Amino acid sequence: MLLLWSALVAPLLAFPTENLNPRDVFLQKRSPSFEWTAWGDSNASGVGNGRYLDGRRYLRYIEAYSQWINDDPKKLLPGSGGKFNIVVCSGSTAEEVLEFQFYDSDQKDGKPNWQYYPRPAIGKPTIGTLTVGGDDVDFPGILNNCILEGFPWPLSQGFTPRTCDEQRALSWSLIAQDDSRKTPKNDLVAKIDAVIKKIVTVGKKNIGSFKLYVTGYGQFFNAEDPYCDTVTFARSANPGRRFCEPGVKEPDQDNPNAGFLHYPYDVDETNPGIAYLNQVAKRSASSLSWDPKQTLWRDYMNDFWSKVDEGELKKAIGGNVSAKYNFWFDTIGYRARIFHPSKLLASSYYEAIVNQYSMDAIEESEANDREKTKAVEIILRSSTAKSNQENQWFFYETPAGTSARCKPASSTLAKFPLPNGPIEPEWPNGEFPIRPYGMNCMYKNNNKNAGALWCKERKDPIICKSEKHLLSELCMRDVIQKQYVSCQW
Repeated sequence: MLLLWSALVAPLLAFPTENLNPRDVFLQKRSPSFEWTAWGDSNASGVGNGRYLDGRRYLRYIEAYSQWINDDPKKLLPGSGGKFNIVVCSGSTAEEVLEFQFYDSDQKDGKPNWQYYPRPAIGKPTIGTLTVGGDDVDFPGILNNCILEGFPWPLSQGFTPRTCDEQRALSWSLIAQDDSRKTPKNDLVAKIDAVIKKIVTVGKKNIGSFKLYVTGYGQFFNAEDPYCDTVTFARSANPGRRFCEPGVKEPDQDNPNAGFLHYPYDVDETNPGIAYLNQVAKRSASSLSWDPKQTLWRDYMNDFWSKVDEGELKKAIGGNVSAKYNFWFDTIGYRARIFHPSKLLASSYYEAIVNQYSMDAIEESEANDREKTKAVEIILRSSTAKSNQENQWFFYETPAGTSARCKPASSTLAKFPLPNGPIEPEWPNGEFPIRPYGMNCMYKNNNKNAGALWCKERKDPIICKSEKHLLSELCMRDVIQKQYVSCQW
């Protein structure tokens, strides 16, 4: 599921592309002003997927779908550059996204404690992605109580499980308004809605033009296929068939078609980090808050982690809590990865979001063009009537969407000379004073893009677009005109 929450203002990025591909003609380049911010939970942080990046309990990984978007390995986004802000954090509820994922500056200390570090700033994004809600409905409880049957060994000493039926009843009570399960829980809707509104408000304030893409979660099983109806997914009951797929002997850690990650079976699970955490669990078991009917797994785990002492942990693992062996990668993320997106699914998120973004950019650009009525066209005019070719920039007033090529020279708005002889200028480089439609304007171009038209009568500049993909035209026997730029409003 992919939702678009858009502040429909101006096009997102500054300049159009020059590629002849129709998508790229309308889709603006990524540029130094381009910023992408990723908000959300473990589905967005990429727990267990590829190489661990940072964040301690944030569990941010290199193969997260947000990282795929930033790296753009399939080159779905034209251009390059820009800034990527990843503020996602594993285990975040909607309320925690609101509280801890909107910092204006990088936080020097972990928030809410040392286990969450670093907390980066959100930047000034032109586009954002969000995945949230799984922890609000206690999805980790489903994983641990219905799939793993309690906290997985060897981190299992001192923890209290609930039955799968109890867990399902709790999660449904958080998802649905009543027993019919047809209406979403008002409280859940309000929490997610608050996150979306805050992100859009921040985005519009920072840039004036902003799009937010809100993802759902992958569907684990095919409800229409009865093959798995008689198969238990409990780890202890039938560990070889928990990931139920016809024709596949599970667990297959290397299955290239698997959309979700496995728990790490048949590995040496003894290390000093595990030993220390089990000590904490055993000595704290009686004091951990636990109500089978209402305690969320994440709250239970937060209570447990509050008993973990940073100094004791460092001593137990023989050094820094972020050292290699990396405690967060080798002990926590390695096990927390179960049922989180694999590279295959992360790639699908990436393609769905970027393709939707591309289509939105095309539609928005076309809609903006339809609303425009006036234009300034900039044309390179070359005359070969004399022995040495004469070149000039011709500026014309035209109705928006109308070409000015081969219009009479007498109807130009302004003319600016260029060096004589055969030339192929990149752009109309420089500053050119003109008076289109009675306004006092300056066309400015830094020779890197199509430039902009700045007019005293308008608050914002008119961003111009390239017309260089259009063919040159022989207007008279010795006059060639090539359209370069169109500035429309």
